[in-house]
Amino acid sequence: MNNCHRCQGLMCPEDFLDRATAPRNHDSVGAWRCITCGEIIDPIIVVNRLRRSSQRSERRQTKLHLPVCVSPA
Repeated sequence: MNNCHRCQGLMCPEDFLDRATAPRNHDSVGAWRCITCGEIIDPIIVVNRLRRSSQRSERRQTKLHLPVCVSPA
């Protein structure tokens, strides 16, 4: 069993394929949904969160320390 990273609730597998409109040979999107808070995790969400996390750490390392307010000369 998986626990939700937000609320520690139970994560259940979810199929997000609309069988009425999807082509017959199209695979479903495997995802997990928290039954407590509704958090959804799928492979695309995971990749985007990892990408955002690495971009944040890169910005922290190269961040310029500029003054927030410049006094008039």
